[in-house]
Amino acid sequence: MQKHSLKNTLRKHDSIIVLSMILIAVLFAMLVGAIAIVISGANPVKAYMEFFHGFIGNTYGMGELINKFTPLVCCALSFGIATKSGFMNLGAEGQFAIGALVSCVVALNMGETTPILGILIPILAGTIAGALVSAVAGLMKIFFKANELLTTLMMNYVIDYFISWVVAEPLKNPAGNMEQSAAIPASSKLPILLPGSRLHLGVFFAIAALILIWFLQQRTTTGFEMRLSGLNAKCARYAGVNQTKSLLYVILISGALAGLGGSLELLGNQYKMMSGISNAFGFDGIGIAVMGRYTPLGIFLSSLLFGALRVGTQSMQRGSNVPVPILYILQGTIIIAVIVSAYFATKIRESLVERSGER
Repeated sequence: MQKHSLKNTLRKHDSIIVLSMILIAVLFAMLVGAIAIVISGANPVKAYMEFFHGFIGNTYGMGELINKFTPLVCCALSFGIATKSGFMNLGAEGQFAIGALVSCVVALNMGETTPILGILIPILAGTIAGALVSAVAGLMKIFFKANELLTTLMMNYVIDYFISWVVAEPLKNPAGNMEQSAAIPASSKLPILLPGSRLHLGVFFAIAALILIWFLQQRTTTGFEMRLSGLNAKCARYAGVNQTKSLLYVILISGALAGLGGSLELLGNQYKMMSGISNAFGFDGIGIAVMGRYTPLGIFLSSLLFGALRVGTQSMQRGSNVPVPILYILQGTIIIAVIVSAYFATKIRESLVERSGER
């Protein structure tokens, strides 16, 4: 009875253990960052004040945090749902960029129209484009047993060079000298939600994606089959799961989420297509998904943390002249520390269970 009670208590307080370890990890990373800032000759107190001022206490900074959260959560969901289902999609960076490119092309060709059509059609087109790009690597895995780690990763570079050519030649704005497209029509720009900031409507698309992925994974047979295939392919096969169909669903959904992120970034922030539009959102999504344990709630919280890091470090650099490499040290240390903290949280829980005599 006592053992059963302890087991239930541990389950009930597991989230508290995890959150406590994450908080300790963040504080440790900030200490390491402070040491690096001192070595660089800057004032760590002033630097961290600028860091938090970047997204707390001012409308513009809060809007920027949510704007960074929006594409990050899409890319993290993309990697998270794929990994949980047995497909290692490292191509979110390229799928994100293709989603942005297709949304831009569609918006430019539509011209001025009603805001509903001007926004929804480019978003739908960009989302589908991301899914199709992911499907290329997925079909290679299904029919030719190609390693998706390599195919999805290499496709990032192919897409990057393709977009560099597109914005320098066929899509280049003839009225300017920069290698970028013309600005999309006003009817295709996502409305601003908070005056005095750039916070746009795209955050609701990202939150809707979070809810839909949670519902798919936890409340549908398809989601269960996808997760079962990722956990144990043999068990899924014996259970009668059509693994090819399940894998195809995963591939398309994963790519669609990354493409959605690119569409929202293009229509909500950039308004024109250019090289480097993905801005490492796809790669950051990998760290976010791992930190969030591939769950929608964990990804939500980790995306907020990464959004704060992006906005805060930019503010820190502007306000206290902290060298850019120090900012990468701070961000990287936080990522590593939080991931390690998750390991120790698991070990703490296992140790408590073992002491109770449970196996």
